[in-house]
Amino acid sequence: IEDQSRQIGFIADEVYKIYPELVETKDGEVESLRYQRITAVLVEAMKELSDKVDSQEKIIKDLISRIAKLESK
Repeated sequence: IEDQSRQIGFIADEVYKIYPELVETKDGEVESLRYQRITAVLVEAMKELSDKVDSQEKIIKDLISRIAKLESK
């Protein structure tokens, strides 16, 4: 019986272009992802995004402060 349910995952060929070490190959062909190894990559991406958000929040606060000063003149 074939599973007809909706599946969620990554496209191994696309992941291979960026992180070939996360992809299982056989005879030079992409077979599947090594999902157990992808966690570290995702955690690092989250850290980078968090740092970027923090930086942008500081910039926004500074700009809001500068605008308030200009409007009070």
